[in-house]
Amino acid sequence: MLFPFFFFIIDKTQHQNTELLQCVSYLSPSKSFAAFDVNKLSRMTEIYPNDFIDVPKVALHIQLKNYVTMFDLTQNLLS
Repeated sequence: MLFPFFFFIIDKTQHQNTELLQCVSYLSPSKSFAAFDVNKLSRMTEIYPNDFIDVPKVALHIQLKNYVTMFDLTQNLLS
């Protein structure tokens, strides 16, 4: 009987989609990136390992931190 297997796959996919949406929400610039979380964003490398083959996790952490720093600097220059 394959139905339990299909339900497992659907459940797993829905969980990953929910997790992906949460990860993307951590990039929201609202309230000066109040929801930004480098560790939670790094979870995307585990969900989509094939998309991050050439990017070491340490480099990703640095790039994500630079992203927020550059946003803050830009906001300060514009105000």
